[in-house]
Amino acid sequence: MIVTEHWLQRYETAEGDIYYLTIPKSMVSRSLATAYNEAKAAIPAQDQLGSDETSFKNNGKKNWVWCISSALLTVFHIATSRSRKVLEELVGEDFKGYLNFDSFSANCSFAWNYDIKAQYYWAHLIRDTQKAEQELLRFPAKITQGMSH
Repeated sequence: MIVTEHWLQRYETAEGDIYYLTIPKSMVSRSLATAYNEAKAAIPAQDQLGSDETSFKNNGKKNWVWCISSALLTVFHIATSRSRKVLEELVGEDFKGYLNFDSFSANCSFAWNYDIKAQYYWAHLIRDTQKAEQELLRFPAKITQGMSH
């Protein structure tokens, strides 16, 4: 559990004694910094990556947690932006592997501008195809108008 600026960890012995260990968050951050930076630096060298992001609010301001993962690593990165620049920073303009993601515009723009081999998530492709099929059934004349047979 997080308590103010410290991690508070509860330990219970076999005899039933309870102890609490308090560790400053800054100490935890410093101890993980090297491993995080090494994992982040290894991202562009991976053969295949998955990328996704989700928003959250921090003190009323919108931020995004980006997750970049491969078979060997997973990196979580907090950004104030959902733009292509985050992918440029994390994945890099010279990435030569395959990048799996949804069809969000920043992802598509990144793949298009840097000749990235993109693979779209199956779940998103299936959902988008089903949505298009429903629209076709609802408005067939509107959609097929102007199409030659």
